[in-house]
Amino acid sequence: DAAEALSQGNLETRVDETRLDELGILGRRFNQMAHDLAQRQFMQETFGRYLSEDIAQSLRDNPRAVRLGGELREVTIMFTDLKGYSTVSERLTPTEVVELVNAYMTVMHDVVVEHGGSVIEYQGDGVLATFGAPVRQEDHAEKAVRCALAIENRLTALKDKLAAGRLGERLSEVGVTHLASRVGLHNGTVVAGNLGSPAHMKYGVIGDAVNVSARLETLNKELGTRILISDKTYQRLSPELRDRARVQGVRQVKGREQPVGVFSMEADA
Repeated sequence: DAAEALSQGNLETRVDETRLDELGILGRRFNQMAHDLAQRQFMQETFGRYLSEDIAQSLRDNPRAVRLGGELREVTIMFTDLKGYSTVSERLTPTEVVELVNAYMTVMHDVVVEHGGSVIEYQGDGVLATFGAPVRQEDHAEKAVRCALAIENRLTALKDKLAAGRLGERLSEVGVTHLASRVGLHNGTVVAGNLGSPAHMKYGVIGDAVNVSARLETLNKELGTRILISDKTYQRLSPELRDRARVQGVRQVKGREQPVGVFSMEADA
């Protein structure tokens, strides 16, 4: 009965181990196994909170992947940040800022995962996400752009949700009437894999595509836009999404010699 309960996932199952014969030995070994399985499940669940599920699953499927290095991947990189964050954080208490950022990150994580992407890193109020790694996708650019278009509605819903609580009141007091995000998207070849040292590593992406997407996110401030994509990403989109793009010209971005053709996208109504 105990073995059956354990197989059904009841890891709190224990048996009487007070006997002094072979069954007592078996009972003690059984209880130790149940304890170890519970600990392993706890570590797996905790591990999953520090990595996206796609990354965690890829490591579970291939334990040898837990080593330094990576592989070349064609991906679309998304950089986002919370518009007006510096001003808002100056007017809120540190505890309120943490509450706001955590609520924002929760929304961003959910919308990225729903569109097939993986959150790679949180950077203050910014999010770095990939489409096409660690899970390969042929339509990674399309998924990334549709994700970006869905963000504004999600943030509007978040503001409405927060309005009922104390944080919503504080946001109104400091003049925050809505929440918005700036997004930069660019696709290209990157090295995706484990970065760091043998003692401490993280899953990351390195390449020109990462730099360009970050610069496009920042360029939104200058152009007064919310979503900017590169011409390279534009070329990979369906006709329906191309029709929604607006030409923003050829721009020189910091840290790159070659200029980038830029398009803005209008968020979903």
